[in-house]
Amino acid sequence: MTQPTAGNTTSITELLLAVVAAGVAAVSPSDVLGDPTAVTAEEGECALRQMIKDVRALVNDGEADADGRPGTVI
Repeated sequence: MTQPTAGNTTSITELLLAVVAAGVAAVSPSDVLGDPTAVTAEEGECALRQMIKDVRALVNDGEADADGRPGTVI
């Protein structure tokens, strides 16, 4: 595995429209958002597991919003 390198560290709030319109590569040539160099592999694994848990909860228990997108978990 290669060493992580920092990508675009601009707030996701500021980047979101460009990311949705053209993908992460449009705002970060390395395809990385943020700076992963300060965390350990264990911390990264923990964060990934939490994201998977959150997505699973939305898929299994969430309600769609008015546009059919996943909303809040009930």
